[in-house]
Amino acid sequence: PTRGGYRRYELSLDGTCAHRLPGASASSPEPRASARGALLVLARNGPPFAVGARLSVSGSPRTDPDGVQVLFCEPAALVLRGFSSQIAALRARTMDAFIARLSRLGRRAPGLLVALLSGRRDWVEPGLSDAFARSGCAHILSLSGQHLAVLAAMVGALLGPLLGPRRTTLAAALFAALYAVFAGGDSPILHSALMFAWGAAAKTFPGTCF
Repeated sequence: PTRGGYRRYELSLDGTCAHRLPGASASSPEPRASARGALLVLARNGPPFAVGARLSVSGSPRTDPDGVQVLFCEPAALVLRGFSSQIAALRARTMDAFIARLSRLGRRAPGLLVALLSGRRDWVEPGLSDAFARSGCAHILSLSGQHLAVLAAMVGALLGPLLGPRRTTLAAALFAALYAVFAGGDSPILHSALMFAWGAAAKTFPGTCF
């Protein structure tokens, strides 16, 4: 969410629409228009959508001074049309179940925990996001290698007594990889997961050249 209650959606356009002109015969071919590029959509009190969701939106975009295509629309104009992949669909279902569990903790806690664990700020209240920004702590709500390291260390601490050092290291590396996919697969978190896996492999198989 942004100030003013707007939610922003950064979309990659990939679609074709057809529309029959008034007065055209039923047998005449429909003119088609394709859209490619990027579009920034702003909807006041818009619903959150998972990363990888396919959306359809109607409206007339405008070009801002920086050359970005911007479209203001009502929440009802945004329609979910599925997901870009099976992984994106599975990630969305997992996130929905996770949020449903956290909803029992109160009004503010679920959104804050979701942001800390997944990097998604969709459920953080705008006032709370502004408070983090004013205090200089907005980076806490963005995923980084630090988040991954803390979570992997927790996994290691829990599984260490059960699996032993070697298997625990491999389990933590597997967790890091799955977590990177769950979090949306952004470059910083993928880079951190890759480096963690590399370090785990070097620790588990010493003397091996990778």
